[in-house]
Amino acid sequence: RNALAEELTKLPNLFSFSDCAESIFKAIFNLCADPFAKIRLTASNALAELMIRLSQSEDKQYFESVLSSISSLSKHHSYHARLTFALFCGKIVQEMEFDDFCNSFLNNFLDLSNDPVPNVRFTVAKQLVEKFLRKEQYLTNPRIIEIMTSLNHDKDPDVSFFANPDSVTEKLLGKGLPKYVPFITNFKPYHVEEFVAPSSSNQVSGRGSRVAQTSSTPRPSSNTISKYIVSEVYAYK
Repeated sequence: RNALAEELTKLPNLFSFSDCAESIFKAIFNLCADPFAKIRLTASNALAELMIRLSQSEDKQYFESVLSSISSLSKHHSYHARLTFALFCGKIVQEMEFDDFCNSFLNNFLDLSNDPVPNVRFTVAKQLVEKFLRKEQYLTNPRIIEIMTSLNHDKDPDVSFFANPDSVTEKLLGKGLPKYVPFITNFKPYHVEEFVAPSSSNQVSGRGSRVAQTSSTPRPSSNTISKYIVSEVYAYK
């Protein structure tokens, strides 16, 4: 089944929009609630590739024809399917325009932050930190800030740790410090600071660490709207 899912990932670019929306979509969709995590992950990637392909069509009926089925995964009785939807959103958010993703998937994805299964909530937190918060539109989204704060106080220790402000900052920075990064303080937008490589006066330690400021730029007043300047997208590995 995993081999099938891997092959299905390659097919969307080889077939017509109608074939993608019908035959290929059905084959991928049947794998989305698979009990094996590796197969679900591959299926989520295949589903994302298919939606990217359908979004390229001038006729939006193909994209819209499968939209409700994909969204239904977020309400599926099987938590496996809900996990697949969260993984799919983490993949597709990197490819879709902000407005298109918000209109199609964002609300259903964020609703999973209240899922009764800790693994689903953890996956949502993981996707938010590793995929969503690297983009300014999501980093400053009021509902995402509210959800990250809620996940930080989650009753499951893995979820709460992953959504901890210090942990989020460290993950966004990765192993080194880029020249310009968005600074996070309790998940509230903050002004841009210039950072340098860690030294004796500017350390990044393990869990519970905070990043020291090195810029002499004064902190803006509460009514000042901050603007983020990010030189590159840094992937967390």
